[in-house]
Amino acid sequence: MPKRAACVMLLWALSAQGAWALGSDKVKFMGGTVASVPEKTEGRVEVTDATSMVFRGEKGGSVQVPWRKVQSIEYGQKVSRRWKTAILTPWALLSKGRKHMVTITYKDRAGTDQAAVFEFGKDVYRPALAALKAKSGKQIACQDEEAKKQYGGGCVVMAPEPEAKKKT
Repeated sequence: MPKRAACVMLLWALSAQGAWALGSDKVKFMGGTVASVPEKTEGRVEVTDATSMVFRGEKGGSVQVPWRKVQSIEYGQKVSRRWKTAILTPWALLSKGRKHMVTITYKDRAGTDQAAVFEFGKDVYRPALAALKAKSGKQIACQDEEAKKQYGGGCVVMAPEPEAKKKT
């Protein structure tokens, strides 16, 4: 009986693991001012279009970011321990999971200011950032030195915000 329970737990963990992490070749719309796509919608990004980057949600909806209307691109990471994966392999606690987050501010086709936050899979974030930089003509701002290192140095580290002056 213990072997059977162990097998059931292992199968459950393996089947649920797909829900824990974004696929390496996928993109997730995390949120923003765009109302046509629900938050945390997974999909794909097309960067080959001559006029815009297009995110297409797997369950419908899309976000179009016109290349010429991009105002800023910010790249950062969310780094955390792999707690959920540690259920299967305790040594996973020694490794870190990286989420590649990209925030794009732009004007839509109607001229309205928009912002969109995406989580890119590990295999698609560099090509997408390279296309955004090349086609929009905008420099990529990295949140910190670690993000710059992970991206490969092709971005400018954002200046830290000045601390508020202490009132005396």
